[in-house]
Amino acid sequence: MKVIAVGENVVVRKINVDNITNGGIVLPHNISPESFIRGEVLSVGKDIIDIKEGDVVAYSEHGGQDMLTKEKEILKVLKYGEVYCIINE
Repeated sequence: MKVIAVGENVVVRKINVDNITNGGIVLPHNISPESFIRGEVLSVGKDIIDIKEGDVVAYSEHGGQDMLTKEKEILKVLKYGEVYCIINE
């Protein structure tokens, strides 16, 4: 199933990040009430020029709208303003 974002929307797939620091400290799932989630960009709307497919972005856990694909995968549809930053590692 191919999902195509429209307008100023971004479709992302959540990336699971280890919750153990290099020093061995286990971090709780929610470090703060506004925790950030990483996601791989699958599609961007035509009105967005600075985010592209394949980018890794940070967004709020509570932002956007969840979407269930027919493959039973949960994707997130975000408005452009709900994307906080692009992460380059």
